[in-house]
Amino acid sequence: MKHHRLAAFNRSVSLILGLTLGSLVVAWITLAQNPPAKPTTRAAGSIKKVHRLGLGPGDLLLESIRHFIREHGINDGAVLTGIGSLSECRIHWPAKPEYPPQNVFQTFKGSLEIAGIQGIIADGEPHLHLIVAERGEARSIGGHLEDGSKVLYLAEITIAEFDGPPMTRRPNQHNVRMLQVK
Repeated sequence: MKHHRLAAFNRSVSLILGLTLGSLVVAWITLAQNPPAKPTTRAAGSIKKVHRLGLGPGDLLLESIRHFIREHGINDGAVLTGIGSLSECRIHWPAKPEYPPQNVFQTFKGSLEIAGIQGIIADGEPHLHLIVAERGEARSIGGHLEDGSKVLYLAEITIAEFDGPPMTRRPNQHNVRMLQVK
């Protein structure tokens, strides 16, 4: 009986190893025939300076970030972190997966907790996405930050200013503004 269990165990292990090895071979062949797409833009640089911005009740989130970026002459950088709360949040996201691009715009009102803000600054213009939790419920919403989002109690933003090749956004063949070296 013991020998029978050991033989069954060995067959199971052999089957699992065979399936795993087979999966790896299929993955290797697939990658060889369809290599991953190379990034269209590459640029190296370093962080020149880190800025922090604190906002209070009623401040407009995106408009205040834009003002801060212009006031400090930040042409290339990133919004690394953002936390706080909003009383009103205006965002958009893609309406469909096909071209031409179309967006759905929506405004959420109430007590919204900012779970995160991040994005790239190119040519002095931020492209930011955020996630908010709605009224403490187990529901979160994310998308591209739009004008008109209002701070409820506070918002704290960390911005990195880059030292390196300047970046910009230019439309591609589908009229999507893509990040590129200037």
